[in-house]
Amino acid sequence: MTKLFKTILFLCLFFLVFIFGVEKQTQASDPYYDLELTAITVVPSKPVFNQQCIITVKVLFTGEASLIDDAGIRSYYYSFDDFNLSSIVLPVVSPSKALVTGNSVSYIITGSFDELGSANLFFRTNNDGVLPEPGMSDNDLRIAVEVIPPDDLLVSSIGISPPNPAVDQDAIITVKVKNNGHLDLSTGIGIQDYEFNFESFYVESSVIPQVASFSKLLQGEVVDYIFEGHFSLSGDKALSFVIDNNNRMTENNEDNNELSKAITIGSVDNMDVSVDSIGFSKDTDKLVVGDEISVTVKIKNNSDFSITDGTGLLERDYQYSSGGDYEFNFPYLNLTLATHNEYPTPDLPFNPGSFFTYTFTGILDTAGITDVDFSIDIRDKLKEIDENNNALSDQVIIYQDESELYQFGIFNIKTYPISSTSARVAWETNKDTDGYVMFKTEGYLAYDRYLLKIGLDDWPASAEQQEHYTDLFNLESGKSYRAIINAYNATFEKESDIIEFSTRANDNINISGLNCVTNPGFATAVCKWQTSLLAKGTLYYKKTENNSYTSVSDSELKLNQEINLADLNLADYDYYVVAENKDGISEQSSFDQFSFGSFPTEPNIEENSSLEDTGDTAVITGNDDSTSVISISNQQMYSQLKGKIMLKVEDAGKAYYIHPVSSNMYYLGRPADAFAVMREQGVGISNVNIARIPVGLNNLTGLDSDGDGLPDLFEDAIGTEKNNSDSDNDGHGDGDELDGGYDPVKSGAKITVDNNFSLSNVGKIFLQVENNGEAWYINPADNKRYFLGRPADAFAVMRNISLGISNSDFNKL
Repeated sequence: MTKLFKTILFLCLFFLVFIFGVEKQTQASDPYYDLELTAITVVPSKPVFNQQCIITVKVLFTGEASLIDDAGIRSYYYSFDDFNLSSIVLPVVSPSKALVTGNSVSYIITGSFDELGSANLFFRTNNDGVLPEPGMSDNDLRIAVEVIPPDDLLVSSIGISPPNPAVDQDAIITVKVKNNGHLDLSTGIGIQDYEFNFESFYVESSVIPQVASFSKLLQGEVVDYIFEGHFSLSGDKALSFVIDNNNRMTENNEDNNELSKAITIGSVDNMDVSVDSIGFSKDTDKLVVGDEISVTVKIKNNSDFSITDGTGLLERDYQYSSGGDYEFNFPYLNLTLATHNEYPTPDLPFNPGSFFTYTFTGILDTAGITDVDFSIDIRDKLKEIDENNNALSDQVIIYQDESELYQFGIFNIKTYPISSTSARVAWETNKDTDGYVMFKTEGYLAYDRYLLKIGLDDWPASAEQQEHYTDLFNLESGKSYRAIINAYNATFEKESDIIEFSTRANDNINISGLNCVTNPGFATAVCKWQTSLLAKGTLYYKKTENNSYTSVSDSELKLNQEINLADLNLADYDYYVVAENKDGISEQSSFDQFSFGSFPTEPNIEENSSLEDTGDTAVITGNDDSTSVISISNQQMYSQLKGKIMLKVEDAGKAYYIHPVSSNMYYLGRPADAFAVMREQGVGISNVNIARIPVGLNNLTGLDSDGDGLPDLFEDAIGTEKNNSDSDNDGHGDGDELDGGYDPVKSGAKITVDNNFSLSNVGKIFLQVENNGEAWYINPADNKRYFLGRPADAFAVMRNISLGISNSDFNKL
C-alpha cells in the first residue's frame, strides 16, 4: 500500500467520523415531546346504572419543546366495560394554545353504564405514535369503578309522641323512610314490603304510604309510616323497623334499610309533679310599694313519663266551671296579668324533668312582711307518689318607699389588736352598705380616713356587704385611739358613736384558756384557746406512745380559736398549740393531755319502767322484744310514710322510725334505742347547710342556765351563749327571737331559711360534723329540724311528733 493511498484512506475515515459526530451532536440536541396520562376520574365516583356520568382523562405534557398541534392528542384509544358513549370532547392544542412543560389537558367523556358491578376503564393517548416520545409506557392508564343501582330506601328515623309515654297512654310511633336513590319511585315495590317490631306496643291503627304512577315518591322525599296505639308494659323497650325486608328492590345500599331505637316506658304509678320554685323579677330584698313585678312559678314533671293533658294544672279561667287546679296567695300584689304555658297535649307534652310555668304580674300596693304561697293539684286529680311537694312558700319584705328600703343601723362594733402598731375595727349593718373608719389619737384634731371598700360614686355595690372590717396600720404602740365608723348606701349616710381602743405595748402573743373537751360518743374532741393578738392557730396532737405529731390549722386571724378533731381512738393524747400573728411572730403553748378512757355504753333497761329526766341522761328500765330493724315490702305505703315516726296506738304506743331511703324501719322502744338510731342512721352535714333548715322549738328539755327557754346543749348547737339570755344584747331574749324568726346572735336580722332544701331532706337525721356531732331530725310534718341532743331529747322528739298507726295498717307494711 502506497503512502498516497494511506493518506487518502485516512482523510476519508476522518471525514466520515467528522460527519457522523456532527450528525450525532445534531440529533442529541433536538428537543423532545412527552405525554403522561396522570388520572382517570368518574363523577359520580360510583356511577349509577343507566344514569349519565362524566369521565375525565387528564394528560400532563413534560416535553422540552412546546407542542403546537394535536396530532398525538387526536390519536387515542379507550375501552370502558359496558359503557354507552354519548360524547367526547378532545383537548385543543394549536399554535395559539400550545402545550408547554408542566401543562395539563383533559379528555371529557360523557355516557352511561348498562351493567351493574365492577367496570374496567382503559385509556391510551398518542395511540399510533405519531408524536415522537422518548418512551410510551406512561401513555396509558387503567382503573376500575363500581356501577350501582339507581334505587335506594333509607329508614331515617323512628319517632314517638309523646317522647316518654306511660303504660296505656295513647302514643304514636312515626317511622320516616326516605327515597335516597337517584330515580323517582312510581311503584310500591319495597315501600309496601316492610316489617316492624315494637316491643309491648299494641297497634290500634296505622297509616302506610302509597306510591304509584299518579303519586310518585320523588328523589329525596320522605314518607311516614304512622302507628297509633299504646304500650302494655313499663320498662325499657326496643323499637325496630325494616323496609324492603324481602329484598324485592335492588338498591345501591342494603345496610340502611333497618333502624332500631330504645325507649323507656313509664309507669302511671310513678306520677309526680312539684312546685319547683317561686321566682321574682326584682331582688326580693329591694321591693318597694308601687313596683311592678312578675312572680314566676315553675312546676316540674318528676314522673318518668310525659304528661299529655292539663289535669292538675288548669286555672279557673277559660270556662272551667269546676274551678282551677292551683291556688296562690300573693298578698300586697295587685294582679294585672296572669299567663301560663300552653297546657300539655299529645303534640305538646309536658316531658320528664321539664317545667310548666305560670307568670303573675302586678303592682305592689302595701308595705309589710308577707308569705307568698302556691299550691298545685289542690283537688287531688293526680295520683302522685309524693303529695308533699305540691306546695311551696317564700317570704318577702315590701318597703313603703326608697327611704325605708335603704334605712340601716350600725351594730356589733368590735376592735381587735393585731400588733403593737395595728388594729382591726369590725362592724355590721342590717342592709348592704359601704363605709370607712376615721380615727385619731387623743388630742389629735385631724382624722386620717381609711376607705374600706368603694366610693359613693360606685353605689350600688355589685356584691352584698353587711359584715365589714378594716385594718388600721402605722399606729403608735401603747397609745389610746378614738375612731368613728362612717357607713353609707344609695340614700343614707351614718356615723357610729365614738369607739375607743388602745394599741398594745409590745408584740408578744399570750395564749390562754387552752382546753380540749372530748365527746367519746362520736370519737371527737373540741380544742379551744384565746390569744392576746389576732393570730392564726395550729394544733399539734398525737397518741402519747407515738413519736410524731399530727397538725390541724386554721389560717384565719382570730382572738378565739377552735379546732375540731375526729376519728380519735381509745387512748391518751398529748397536744400543744402554736399561734402566729400577721407578721409571722409565733408563740407556742405548754404541753397538755386529754384522753378517751372508754366509750359510753347503753344503760341497763328493764321492762315497763318510766322515763326519768335527770337533766343530762335519760334513765329507763325495762326490755322489749320488738324487732329492732324491719324491712318494708309495701312500696306504696313506704312512699307515703318514709322519713316519718309511726306510733302503734293499739300496741302500747310502740314507736318506729321509717328510714327515708333504705325501706327499713327501726324500733324506738327506749331512749337508748332512739339514741342509737340517731347515731347509726345520721348523715353528716355542714354548719352552713344545717342553718338553711328552720328550727323546731317543741320538745326541748335539759338544763337551761340563763333561763331563755333554750337548753344549754341546744344553745351550744346553734351558737348562742348559754350563760347569756340575750346573746346579741339587743333587749330581746334568745328564745323569743328564735321563736319570732329572728337571728339571736345578729341584732334585728331575720333568719334566712331555704324551704326547698328543707323539703328535699325531710325525714333525715343530720349530724353537725363541724361541731360536736349534734344530731337533728327533719320532721316531714312541718319541715323543721328538731334537736336530738341527749337520749332523753331523742326519745321525746321521736315520740311526741309521731304519727299514729293501727295494727292492721302497720302489718301491711
